[in-house]
Amino acid sequence: MLYYVRKLVNISLLLMYRILYRIVQTDKKTVLFMSFHGRSFSDNPRALYQEMKQQDRFSDFSYVWVVRDASMRIEGAKTVKFGSLAFFYYLAKSRYWIFNCKTYPFMIRKKDQVYLQTWHGTPLKTLGFDFMEDAYVAANQKRGFLLSDVLVMPNAYTWEKIRAAYQLDQLFQGQVLFGGYPRNAVFFQA
Repeated sequence: MLYYVRKLVNISLLLMYRILYRIVQTDKKTVLFMSFHGRSFSDNPRALYQEMKQQDRFSDFSYVWVVRDASMRIEGAKTVKFGSLAFFYYLAKSRYWIFNCKTYPFMIRKKDQVYLQTWHGTPLKTLGFDFMEDAYVAANQKRGFLLSDVLVMPNAYTWEKIRAAYQLDQLFQGQVLFGGYPRNAVFFQA
């Protein structure tokens, strides 16, 4: 039963997004951030947002944060509630997506959009298809990685574990950036 409810919800979300996807033009200076599915203003997306806000070359950009709590406010950014019409609108409009978590089955990246997946940790546990309790979740995460243009990985170990756990061999066409997580840059600034 839960499977069919989940399927119906996903189909409804997909239809709503598909309409906006086709009619809303991408804005090359809009960035959409999501950290832990909108549950917080934190982690790598926050670090990248704060860095972009400090650089003059991004001064004319619009920043949008996906939140679960509609009362949450982020200085210098618009907030949109996950699942709202505004959420779907900015998902279709934003040139850049910066997320640290999985995407959802209804999310489709346009050809002129850039998806930066920053992930959120070091895989010291079983992930993906190595953990076969929920193949649907693993397959969706795999799809999310494949949607990414750029994956930010803290080290080769993390990439190797993710690549193997989500069966990304010969499938992932994007770029993998090694060099640490943006959230940790504060520890190396003089």
